Amino acid sequence: MEAFLPYNNEFLMKESEILYYDPENEEVLLDEEAETISVYEVSFRGSDEQYRPLVLQHIEQMGLADHPNLNMDDVMESIEIERIDMTIFVDVETFDVHRFQTRFRYTVEILDEFRVIDESLLLRFQNHNEPVSIEEKIEG
Repeated sequence: MEAFLPYNNEFLMKESEILYYDPENEEVLLDEEAETISVYEVSFRGSDEQYRPLVLQHIEQMGLADHPNLNMDDVMESIEIERIDMTIFVDVETFDVHRFQTRFRYTVEILDEFRVIDESLLLRFQNHNEPVSIEEKIEG
C-alpha cells in the first residue's frame, strides 16, 4: 500500500457497502439477508508515464530485476502502461482494512521479448487486529 502513497492526491473516496466474507462458508448468498459492512472505498487508477515507479517496484517484487542479463534501463524504456488500479476498503467505524486489491497491466520488453503483464491481487483481512493462533483454529 505504501507504494501508492506518493499519489494520494489522486485517490478517490466514496462510501459503499461490501458483503461480509465468512471464510468458513465460501458461499455468499446475494439476498436481502446477506450481512454487509459500511466502508470507505478508496481507489486509484493510473495509466500515465508518471506511474513508472509503481511498475518498477512491481517488476522488482516479481524478482525480474535480479536477472543477470537484464538491463533495467532498457526494460524501463520499453514499458507501456495500460492500467494500474488499487482499491482499499476501510471500515467506516473502526478504520480497519477489510480488503486490498490491485491490478497491474502493462507491456514490457524483457530479454528481447515483449510480454504482457496482467496481474490482479485481492487480499482479504479478517481478524488482523485480533489474530487467532493456529492452535485455536484447529481446536475450534
